[in-house]
Amino acid sequence: MKRTLLSLFAVATMVAATGCEPSRETRENIVHTPETTTTATATTATTTTTTVETASAPILVTLNEYSIEMPATLPSGLTKFEIRNAGQLPHNFEIEGQGIEKELEEDLAPGASGTLEVDLQPGTYRIYCPVGTHDTEHGMSTQLTVN
Repeated sequence: MKRTLLSLFAVATMVAATGCEPSRETRENIVHTPETTTTATATTATTTTTTVETASAPILVTLNEYSIEMPATLPSGLTKFEIRNAGQLPHNFEIEGQGIEKELEEDLAPGASGTLEVDLQPGTYRIYCPVGTHDTEHGMSTQLTVN
């Protein structure tokens, strides 16, 4: 009985402190047992798709067996690429175009990450994996348009 009163007091305190009633998930997740009272709060994940509008935000790139996931269009300016190898094989990241040819200094082992900064000028760039025949025989490449 004391634990039930304590639970009700905790909920009432939460209502008074926040000025609102706890959510249904919170009320349903209060568990009563003879020895303990446990309160669990449910949270909901939210996925947001964002369009990159400034070159100041790092550009996330994911390399996998034989694909490159990244935005197809970016603004011009100094751009930091954050590259992650999500595959099971070593991969790398190379960018060519508008007089630029840059790549990571070392191949990325599976699960590894690296960064590459490039001053992008307006135009079209070719992005590809220069490891072995990943580009030539497996099509591990994409095109980037810079405005």
